Amino acid sequence: MRCAIVLLVVFFSIGSARAAVIERNSLGPGLPELILVHGELVPSDIDQFRAVAGSVQKAVVALDGPGGNLLAGISIGEMIRLRNFETVVLDQNYCASACALAWLGGTSRYMAPTGRIGFHAAWNSKSGEVSGVANALVGAYLNKIGMGLQAIVYITAAAPNSMMWLTLDDAKNYGIDVSLLSQQVADAPPSAMPPASKQLTPMETDAINFVQRHAAAESAPAESALARVGADYGDTVFYYGKNLARAVVLQEFQTFVGRWPKRSYLVRADSIEVHCFPASQVCNVTAVLDWVAISGRRGKKSEGQSTWSLGLLRQGGAFAITAVNGSVLKRRITDLATDAVATEQ
Repeated sequence: MRCAIVLLVVFFSIGSARAAVIERNSLGPGLPELILVHGELVPSDIDQFRAVAGSVQKAVVALDGPGGNLLAGISIGEMIRLRNFETVVLDQNYCASACALAWLGGTSRYMAPTGRIGFHAAWNSKSGEVSGVANALVGAYLNKIGMGLQAIVYITAAAPNSMMWLTLDDAKNYGIDVSLLSQQVADAPPSAMPPASKQLTPMETDAINFVQRHAAAESAPAESALARVGADYGDTVFYYGKNLARAVVLQEFQTFVGRWPKRSYLVRADSIEVHCFPASQVCNVTAVLDWVAISGRRGKKSEGQSTWSLGLLRQGGAFAITAVNGSVLKRRITDLATDAVATEQ
């Protein structure tokens, strides 16, 4: 399966849509199928996953999402295990709660260096309290797929309003078998790597153009930036690990603009990675951003580079942002009065 995992790393970085999207794609002759599961799980996803998996004999299931329905996560995890499928959480992706339970179903499990897998105790959505019955179901499922007592306690220990993010050290200490995805890439033969470039589809070209326009909108003057940016977001956004309403995302952006009235964001053209799934009208674009932000009132200048990942959903011919993620690669803050570097990382 190593070649398939390498192809996954290069071609796919899945962004969440507003609800679960489950889609199957071919990785090429002789390689396992790729089954994408991204978004919040709902009960109907059990049958949807069964239908998409069909009669597939070998598959890698790439998961990304904030969780959702407990029984959906457990049922999909059981199907993954019964079919001997592998599971993976890719760079810049989150798989938490019910999603993480489904990920555990993999006969081999992978996580990328910046992928995050989170666990917490099962809870009653109406009362907000831990559910003994639900956690009994989780324990039975974990036992069924071969988890030991220490692992079960670890997976269900965090309170419902918190999250236990899996680390490789914790995985080793508590008996949860997982491989770091970068190790698979480092060991891969050169012949397993795909071509350096590929012919873009019209949908992929449109997605890249949309992201470039959005970066320009975020760079606009303070008085017009909010309106221009607001038009690009969907009703709900999986925003750096949280499901937020568009109004909340825009409020955060407005606060940021108030702190940094002058901003410039430049997408590095040679860093752009794009993949679209026509059946679900979903695209994901990742890139590296060079940015500068200046606050005359505060006398500060912040500049650096960040990774940037946008999940897009096309409706009526227009894209809307349904997911945003990324991390700072380099940052430097300068005092404009003295031109002294205040902070650097």
